[in-house]
Amino acid sequence: MIYIIKLSLYKMTSTRDIQDLNIGGTIDFTSATIVNVGTITLPTATTTLVGRDTTDTLTNKTINSTTNTVSADNLHSATTTIDVSSATAPTANQILTATSSTAATWQTASAGAIINSIQTATADTSTTSATYVVINTMTVTPASGTYLVMFSSSAGISSANNTGNYAIHNNGTITTHSERDIATGGGQTVGVMSAIHTQSIETVTGSEAIDVSFQVTGSVTFTVHERSLILIQLS
Repeated sequence: MIYIIKLSLYKMTSTRDIQDLNIGGTIDFTSATIVNVGTITLPTATTTLVGRDTTDTLTNKTINSTTNTVSADNLHSATTTIDVSSATAPTANQILTATSSTAATWQTASAGAIINSIQTATADTSTTSATYVVINTMTVTPASGTYLVMFSSSAGISSANNTGNYAIHNNGTITTHSERDIATGGGQTVGVMSAIHTQSIETVTGSEAIDVSFQVTGSVTFTVHERSLILIQLS
């Protein structure tokens, strides 16, 4: 036996007819009774209703309830979608990295990631050398990359009319524009400490040491006090 059921909304003329459509469960067609109660609200626009197990494309929807769980295999950019469904689950400290213009995966940061370094010391160190020698503890061998190198300290010269020099060196080679002088002479008082500072941008491949060295001119002692060498990676 075949049953044909026809719903004709234009035939509904009473409040009872409308109430009979306010269902939230199932309709038992054999007894024409409603199981469970609830309300079905039909949209006022011409549209297609979405089924629980059908494939549908949704537009103009906002999901903002904390009770919803949303899973997606794509991220949307201004011009395209980026597939992340092929990416395996990340491990600690991994970052989402583009592998093409339309795909991304979780990857461990490479050795070229931002790495900053600081070397400090508080004990005095001195030189009487007429050629450059490394200031004690003011050296570091950073990972491959380009760095902003900054050095600061306080320093003094032991006698008047003499000069001390200091400069940043990359793999033993002076960065000439970073060379600075400290001197006493004229009305200056010997033994008074002066603030000293220099900086440069250095590029290394991972094996070169960056250091700050000092030297003197004449029979004099160049003394450096509290000091720091800071490297900030730029790329």
